[in-house]
Amino acid sequence: MSRDSRGWITAINYAAVSEAQDFSDIMLDPIVAAACGGFSCLGEDWQTHLEAKGYTVGGLPNFMVYEREEFDNLESLLKEEIDCFTALFRKAVETGAAVCGDMAPPHIKKTAEIVGGIVTRFTGMEKICRTLFETGWLRTPDRLEKPAMFVVKA
Repeated sequence: MSRDSRGWITAINYAAVSEAQDFSDIMLDPIVAAACGGFSCLGEDWQTHLEAKGYTVGGLPNFMVYEREEFDNLESLLKEEIDCFTALFRKAVETGAAVCGDMAPPHIKKTAEIVGGIVTRFTGMEKICRTLFETGWLRTPDRLEKPAMFVVKA
């Protein structure tokens, strides 16, 4: 959430967008300000930086901006799919943790379970992203595109 509570950013980083996602915490407030129509109120340094990094083009956001109600409606429309994905992913991580824990010596069982959950989560996400690339739902963006972030106005 921005310091003035105008909105928040969701930025998802994965390897294929590493060149496009040049995001740091200090950029939260200026990006949210730009998303809320306040680009002209930003200092010249911030305006130049956001333009150079592709977060804005001509002072306009170069990423999705949702009103809170729009975002809530989107989540509502996708609730069944999100819940299904969450349950399946949770089960996969729990299974990975259990298998690794069962294979480990007793004195490191808990650590092995944690590692198993982490490995399952990261490997699962890597395979999901690879599948999305293969089907064209994800692609490597040019350095000024911002495909993996959005702002929700509060």
